Amino acid sequence: MNTSAPFLFEVPPFFNAFKEAWEYLDIVVGNESEAAAMGKAFGFSATSVKDIAIEAAKLPKKNSSKPRMVVITQGSDSTIVATPDGATEYPVTKVDKVVDTNGA
Repeated sequence: MNTSAPFLFEVPPFFNAFKEAWEYLDIVVGNESEAAAMGKAFGFSATSVKDIAIEAAKLPKKNSSKPRMVVITQGSDSTIVATPDGATEYPVTKVDKVVDTNGA
């Protein structure tokens, strides 16, 4: 699931729906501002994007045989891929000319 926008975690009806779906999610993708909102909404003590991603990956899951993966993009900074066991950072290749920041 794509976290789409920080307001999904900040507006109670949207966050409640997100929480209900969370235990069924295998892969969650978001950016650094969405990760910060996620961490705050779930009440994580972690404040770094990497630690928030790991905590989010550890939240309860219906199908516990398949670990959740949380992917957090950070623009020109490293992309973080977290599972309950930890996180890996993948560097982003620098480009001279940005054509489409949405990737569409």
